[in-house]
Amino acid sequence: MKSVCLVILLSLAVISDFSCKKNKDEEVSPESISGTFKCFEVEAGGDISPLPAGGMTAEIVVKSSDLKTATVDLHYTDNGKTSHFPTQLCTVTTDADGFLVLNKKNGGKLYLIYYDKETVDCFPELGIRFSGSRSGKKPSDWDD
Repeated sequence: MKSVCLVILLSLAVISDFSCKKNKDEEVSPESISGTFKCFEVEAGGDISPLPAGGMTAEIVVKSSDLKTATVDLHYTDNGKTSHFPTQLCTVTTDADGFLVLNKKNGGKLYLIYYDKETVDCFPELGIRFSGSRSGKKPSDWDD
C-alpha cells in the first residue's frame, strides 16, 4: 500500500512540474503587444483546422492605446469574402500563471492570451479559438 501511495505522489509531482507555467525569459510586456498575428489554426465546436485552408485565412490585429488598454480586430476571409468579428476594447492584465491577457472591457471575459511575444490565442465567441503568430507559422512546440 505504501508503494502505491508513493507512486501516486511521485506521479502528481511530475504532473505538477508540467503544468502551464510562464517562463520568465519569455515574458511579454504591455509595450510589445501591438502587431498583426496571422492565424495558423482555428477551432470551432471542438474541430481544429489548420489555416490557411479551403479559401479561409484570418488575422488578429492588436493596437495598444496605452499600457492598460488595447483594441483587438479579428478579420477573416472565407472563399474571397472578407468579414470580421466586432472590434473589442480590452484591458491589459496578467493571469494567475503569469501570461499577459487581454480581457473584454465590457464584461471582463478573456479575449486574447499571449503565450510569448510571437504567439496568441483569440476567443471571439464561445467555442471558437483562433491561434496566430506574427510570422503566420505554427510554432514547432505547439500542442495539438
